[in-house]
Amino acid sequence: MLKRNKIQVTMLFSFLLGLIFFMSSCVSKITQDQLMQLKDLRATERSLSESITKKQNEKSNLQREIEARRAELKKCNEDTKFVSDKLKQWPNVWPNLPEKSK
Repeated sequence: MLKRNKIQVTMLFSFLLGLIFFMSSCVSKITQDQLMQLKDLRATERSLSESITKKQNEKSNLQREIEARRAELKKCNEDTKFVSDKLKQWPNVWPNLPEKSK
């Protein structure tokens, strides 16, 4: 019985070893055309990544500029409101000044 198990284990091991060799010979290899296409795709990926980075930097710069313009607009609106409030009070814009002593 022990001899029979050894034979079965040996046969199973041989079958698995043969299957491994068979499967490894069936593995597809990359062709030169596929390799060139892969290199082209990687170059395109790098180019697109650089382009994305540049556009993100441009976007950040534009957002900063927009915020600066909004701050200028806010200041202009405050100045306009101040002037229009003073115009509504015209001619009594400034409080009465104390009279000079004679």
